[in-house]
Amino acid sequence: MEYNERLARFRQGHVNPFDRGEKNSSTEGKNLLKHEVRSEIFSSESKTQSSDRAMDLGLAEDHFSRPVGSFVASDVEQLKQAIEECKRLILELPEHSEKQKDTVVKLIHLRLKLQELKDPEEDEPNLQVLLEHRFSKEKSKSVKQTCDKCSTIIWGLIQTWYTCTGCYYRCHSKCMNLINKPCVRSKVSHQSEYELNICPEVGLDKQDYRCAECRTPISLRGVPNEARQCDYTGQYYCSSCHWNDTAIVPARVIHNWEFEPRK
Repeated sequence: MEYNERLARFRQGHVNPFDRGEKNSSTEGKNLLKHEVRSEIFSSESKTQSSDRAMDLGLAEDHFSRPVGSFVASDVEQLKQAIEECKRLILELPEHSEKQKDTVVKLIHLRLKLQELKDPEEDEPNLQVLLEHRFSKEKSKSVKQTCDKCSTIIWGLIQTWYTCTGCYYRCHSKCMNLINKPCVRSKVSHQSEYELNICPEVGLDKQDYRCAECRTPISLRGVPNEARQCDYTGQYYCSSCHWNDTAIVPARVIHNWEFEPRK
């Protein structure tokens, strides 16, 4: 009995080092577990934040950091994916919100960059002579101009375009090889005499039902293309060559003293 009491007192006064190790290990294990959970939560939060940034198209990845000329197909694919993601985000974000407006701006920049990759700018001469046109390269970035050949908008920001210094004919650099309309100013300078007959009777059949300028098939019925008659020459043209512009006709002034502008 006395032995048991002494043993109990001894145990109360002394701590077993092995028990202490177990307690410490359990405490350290708990602390380690908490640390791992916290780190996992932090990493998941950081991943979520990074994914949110990617979804928000903050473009943390710099797709455009490479030097010019080193773009490959993967860059184009990444831009296309970013554009699609931008379009999806615009539909999901609240309408007229600041976030939606920022995403629209990013979409525009991505599309411009994609266009630059598809049509890389080449070194082109500042002056080109074609069909007596003297084309001068324009430096304006305005988007208010229209190509006189393909009748589409000239995107001065990403496209090279030229203007004839004589007749002010405007066109894309890619459309220059398709031009079949000679310079009007040069043509007039060679032909010093005016047409003094009022709208000469030529007839569409004499033109083989084709435009007098570009030889495109035309018809008075508008099929396949509308035939437009020039009051000065009497010839018929397509809508691409005759723009329905009006001017005072010299023959009508001389014969009828008529100053009304005609097509």
